[in-house]
Amino acid sequence: MSKARDLANIISGSGTLNEAVIPNLAASKITSGTLGADRIPDLAATKITSGTIASARLSLGDSDIPNLATSKITSGTFADARISASSVNAHVDLTSLSASNLTSGTVPSARLSLAESDVPNLSAAKITSGTMDGSRISGGTFGSVNGSSLTSLPSSAPSTSQVASATAGVAINAVGSYALLRKKQDLQAGDTASSGLAFNAADGTGSSNSNYPSGTWRCMGATRNTNNAGQYSTVWLRIS
Repeated sequence: MSKARDLANIISGSGTLNEAVIPNLAASKITSGTLGADRIPDLAATKITSGTIASARLSLGDSDIPNLATSKITSGTFADARISASSVNAHVDLTSLSASNLTSGTVPSARLSLAESDVPNLSAAKITSGTMDGSRISGGTFGSVNGSSLTSLPSSAPSTSQVASATAGVAINAVGSYALLRKKQDLQAGDTASSGLAFNAADGTGSSNSNYPSGTWRCMGATRNTNNAGQYSTVWLRIS
């Protein structure tokens, strides 16, 4: 075949190369220009062995993302809107969460479930406000409760045996005790005195000048400033 005929077979009448005469080329031979998208065939992912695909080139649905273990989340912070109560209960292990991890906010009381065993024993000194309901106080001792703090009492009165026992324990000349005393002065029931009193007999005799009670007493009868010893003796109650 002549050289002219060979050249004619290679170049068509339009001046372009015949496709059949172009040999297979290695990709390294394409060093400039841009391939059209229709020139690129579908590729298996295994063919992409280097470089990075921009996120704008990806179109992912939920089904395209595999299930991940929580150990795979190693950075960043979940927004509150991305965390639901059900997901926390199902996927977050809070059993070993340190209180030091709670650095802000307040846990509402509705989120706490406390049993009696969860509440520590408290000293009474820790109760600094509010009022204890009477039904929460049993018949035990009140310790050093000041009587002025008792503004009301239960409706039931103390028993006769309790009153009798308390009365029997009052010592002579103690606050709250009664005595037959003399005082030579005109006094009426309700008057008080802290001097000039002496233990006495009902007839106004039987007391020595050195037998004087201490403290302040309230006159529970009446006395007279007369020479009749029987008229300046009466019952007195020690009030302080």
